Amino acid sequence: MAEAGERIRSIFGDKARVLGYLADDALARELRDCTAVAMFFNPALRANNTTYWAAVDVGRPVITNRDEYSPMLTGTFDIDALTDFGQVFQYVRPSHDYTWERLLEIVQR
Repeated sequence: MAEAGERIRSIFGDKARVLGYLADDALARELRDCTAVAMFFNPALRANNTTYWAAVDVGRPVITNRDEYSPMLTGTFDIDALTDFGQVFQYVRPSHDYTWERLLEIVQR
């Protein structure tokens, strides 16, 4: 984890926060509050990664490493093909309001 954190900071500088392992509610909060998500895997992103789908669901662009077996949805950027980080930030969409208060509001309708 420490090595991965150092490598990510070497790319994104002080804009990066390495979060390690988070519970679902903490992950939802961080995804809601961030601009983009960088996640890297060995060997590459796979379709069964729930953190990836959570980021996609709240409209956050994802920067990752891909191969031929990786999902590639709009808003997913392959770090090896990325030449301009500006294109990542043009993709940012507003997040949904995933809070207990919002859930209660929906259920009580």
